[in-house]
Amino acid sequence: MAYKLALQHLEASQANCNFYCCRRTLIALNVCYLIIGIILISTAAGASITKVVTSLPVIGAITTIGIFLILISIFGMGVAICHSNMGLLFYALIMIGAFVMQFSVSIAALSINQKQEYLVVSSAWDKLPWTTRDDIQQRFDCCGFDSKTGNASALTPSCHKLQCYRIKQKCSYCYPIMKDIITASLKGGGGVGLFFSFFDFLGIFFANRLRYLEDPIHAPANHLY
Repeated sequence: MAYKLALQHLEASQANCNFYCCRRTLIALNVCYLIIGIILISTAAGASITKVVTSLPVIGAITTIGIFLILISIFGMGVAICHSNMGLLFYALIMIGAFVMQFSVSIAALSINQKQEYLVVSSAWDKLPWTTRDDIQQRFDCCGFDSKTGNASALTPSCHKLQCYRIKQKCSYCYPIMKDIITASLKGGGGVGLFFSFFDFLGIFFANRLRYLEDPIHAPANHLY
C-alpha cells in the first residue's frame, strides 16, 4: 500500500514538473520574442530620428515585424498562463507559418548565388524611390546601379551633388561597391534567420506538448477554451 502511494506521488510529481517546466519554457521563449520586438521598434525609431535610414518602407517593415513579435509574444504568454487548448493550437499554427516562412527565406538567402543576387538587387533598385536611391548614392559616394544602366553621372541630376562627381566629374557605379556588403548581409541575415527559426520550432513543440498536459491545479473542466 505504501509502495503504491509512493509511486502515485512520484508520478504526480513528475506530471507537475513536466507541466510547469513546459509552461515556463514557453513563457520564457515569448519573453525573448517580446524583447526582440521592442529592440526592432526602438532600432527603427532611432534610425528614423537620426536619419540613418530615411526610407519609409524599410522603417515600416522593421516596425511591423517588431509589432508582430510583441503581439504574438503577449498572446503566447497569455495562452500559456491560462492553459487554453484552443489558444495553444492557434498559437502553434501561427508559429508554424512563421517557421516555414522564416526557414525558407533563410535558406534562400544562404544558398543564393552571384547571378541570382544580381537579379534580385537590380530588380529592387529599379523599384526603389528616388529618395532612397539618393541616400544610398550619398552614403557610398556612387551613382547609378551598374554599367548596364548607362552613364548615370551625366543622366541623373542628383549625382551632380555627389563628392565623386564634384572632384572627378564621374562616379563609380553602386553595385560593384555594395556587392560584398550585400553578399555579407544576405549570408549574415540568413544565418540569423535560420538560428531564430529554431526558436520558432521550440515554440511549436512546447505549445503542442502543453496542450496535452493536465494542469495540476485546475480540473480539465475548468480549462479556458
